[in-house]
Amino acid sequence: AGGGCPATSGEHGSGGSAGSYAEWSNVAVTSGTPYVCAVGSGGTGVAGAAGNPGSGPTTLTIGGVTVSCPAGLGGLLGASATVSKIGAASGGIATGGTINCAGAAGGASYASTTNGWSGKGADAGMFGSGGNSIASGATTTGNNAIGFGAGGGGAGAFGTSTKAGGNGAPG
Repeated sequence: AGGGCPATSGEHGSGGSAGSYAEWSNVAVTSGTPYVCAVGSGGTGVAGAAGNPGSGPTTLTIGGVTVSCPAGLGGLLGASATVSKIGAASGGIATGGTINCAGAAGGASYASTTNGWSGKGADAGMFGSGGNSIASGATTTGNNAIGFGAGGGGAGAFGTSTKAGGNGAPG
């Protein structure tokens, strides 16, 4: 999911959460077994608002059995130079797998007019790395996630310009 955006100087957006994860074992598959896979896209960071959630779950259906992994949620809008923002909550728990897990929450921002930082996007285990935090004093767009299923990093603002949070990675 996309990282959050700051609305005010001295505040930073929080990080987007990661998509959920599932493992599926002991599935009887033979030659010719039909399957369908749909990969959800990563949410985008936007300027002047919370980050967008990922679009739709990533699903895999094999022989009539479906595993569904919800996308992550967008990072939160920073609107105060004195109040930090929590990171985006998990987008939900995967269903239909042998093991079903929720995506990790995004990182919180730290508000300060002199020394703050944005929230890091949530990592997606070994599959993707969340967008890194923006260091103190920077007014810049959030860092994009890398790989699969990870959240975008929040943007930073010390001037009056509004920057977009980083983009999340697809399913």
